[in-house]
Formats: sequence, C-alpha cells, structure tokens
Amino acid sequence: MKQFSIYLGDMDVENAKSYLHNYIEKTSLSEKDVILTSECDLHNKSMWRKYTWIYIDLRKVEKIYSKALNILRLNNEYSEVLLVVVGELKSFDYFDVALLLLDEIIRIDDKDPGKYNLRGAINRRNNDVNGAINDYNKSIEIDAYNKSAWYGLGRSLLDAKREDEANVAFIKAVDYGHHKAKKFIKG
Repeated sequence: MKQFSIYLGDMDVENAKSYLHNYIEKTSLSEKDVILTSECDLHNKSMWRKYTWIYIDLRKVEKIYSKALNILRLNNEYSEVLLVVVGELKSFDYFDVALLLLDEIIRIDDKDPGKYNLRGAINRRNNDVNGAINDYNKSIEIDAYNKSAWYGLGRSLLDAKREDEANVAFIKAVDYGHHKAKKFIKG
C-alpha cells in the first residue's frame, strides 16, 4: 500500500477534513492511504508545491501568501524555495498574489536575473507588456548573456507590436543558445 502525505501546516480542522474529503473523491486513494501531517521541512520544494495546491483548491490563496510571507520575514534563506509558491500561483493564474510574493523575494536578492525573468513571465501572462519588458531588460542588465531574458523580451516586444526590436532580441536569444527563438526571427 502506497501512502500519500499531505502537509496541512496551520490549516484548521474543518478545512483539513474538507480538503481530505475532496482529495479522496478526486483520486483513487482511500482515507487510510492519506496521512495528514503538520510537520514540515521548510526547504522542501515538493512540500511547498503541495501546500500551495491545497490552499488553491480551498480558494484560500491569501493564506498561502500570508504563510510564505511570514516565513520569509523570519528567515531570508527560504526565499529560493518560496519561488516554487510563486510558480504555482502563476500556473493557476493568481498573478497579483504571485507578484506580491515575488516582489518580497526580489527585495531580499535583487541581483538574480532569474527572478526578473519569472516576474516578466507573470507580467506577460497578466497582459502587462510594459512591466514584462522592464523586467526582462532588468534581467539582461544583470546578465547580458541570459538567453531566456532575451527570448522573453522578444515575445513581450512582439506583444507590444514592436517587431523590429523583437527581432533583435530573438537574434540575441539564439546567439546565446535559445533555439526556440529561431522560429520568431524575421528575414
């Protein structure tokens, strides 16, 4: 028998029972297959991913934001693992909350181009093309050879109907090894 552990953190009993009931309905697991736990390793990315999914399922996104922010304020070393929460929030289209948490993470380390790439991607998906362009430019300012930033900048510039500038960005992306950018190069 394979058991699946669900981290509940500070979830109250009613929410835990509700989540467990809904989870079991959606899967082939039975109640005896699922272990509920309030113990965690705050460096465990998988735990944070599951924790985020639970609160998204419960439509209580503000809870995960609050929990992540409190942990971040207690110890800055968790900023990298909390990027998992940002990514999950982005994938479920909770852009505003993802951006709020990411802004806090960037305040801790504003020299990581990957964080600006992530914020650029969130802004682009949230239809904030100018915000995306600014973020990708900031990433390139930190690391001029960042192929993902050049590619994201190209896509954002295309969204802004700035095709000539986008073409230059795509050429740079290819020059630095981003092969998907080739299909966007004109001429």
